[in-house]
Amino acid sequence: MLLSVIVYKHRLTPGQWSGAAVVFAGISVEAWVKRKDVHAKRVIQEKEKAKIKAL
Repeated sequence: MLLSVIVYKHRLTPGQWSGAAVVFAGISVEAWVKRKDVHAKRVIQEKEKAKIKAL
């Protein structure tokens, strides 16, 4: 969508810019939460591996 605005010089109203900002903010937050969850799972897996090796 932003590429269309840049390449074809489409104009957006302030309300449309606000809507686009909300959409991209939502996508960013969703990606951040997912990355955080994946990282937490990896940390747990590494701790479990360390416990197994210690035995």
